[in-house]
Amino acid sequence: MTGYVFDDTVLLAYAQGSLTTASLIAHLAERDIRMAVPTLTLASVKAELGEEQREGIDGVIDNIDARGCCRIG
Repeated sequence: MTGYVFDDTVLLAYAQGSLTTASLIAHLAERDIRMAVPTLTLASVKAELGEEQREGIDGVIDNIDARGCCRIG
């Protein structure tokens, strides 16, 4: 199985409304690609964002979790 680990640049770009990044995430979700978000990366990114942006990131993470993917601690 192929995997993709989200880094801070991907999460920040998504939170700032990047259509390219949204397409990347949708593309990965459509395929059998396991996605993960390191916990420290997630915390670091969320510290830089406003409430609405954090909620958007949480929605992506919830979707990743629902697909049986993991967070790396």
